[in-house]
Amino acid sequence: MLGMIGEVVYLLPFTACLAWMLDPLTGATVGKRVCGLRVGDIDGRPARWSRRWARTAVQNAGLWGWTLALLTGRWEIAVLASLAGITVMGGALAALGYTKATLHDRVSGTRVWRQARE
Repeated sequence: MLGMIGEVVYLLPFTACLAWMLDPLTGATVGKRVCGLRVGDIDGRPARWSRRWARTAVQNAGLWGWTLALLTGRWEIAVLASLAGITVMGGALAALGYTKATLHDRVSGTRVWRQARE
């Protein structure tokens, strides 16, 4: 029983953290790589690391806000984190518009491009 709990307590958060860090570190998550997509600048070049980290920070603002709210026990932070999460999810609908860019892409100055085949 302790072994199963250990996997949930240690392995699951480590795996989630690794998956969240793939996008800003390499420019593509596992899903983006499978689909042949990559995060780049507006002109199509690979995005700088600062832009990729800014994109990830905006994209996960609600998640980190809720983590902070749970650690501090403050409901005000939880409300703000919920509003941030709703805003980011609503900003994903912006990808249906003319520019095809989500809110976190617009804020960070990035776009998701189809990777050129080699």
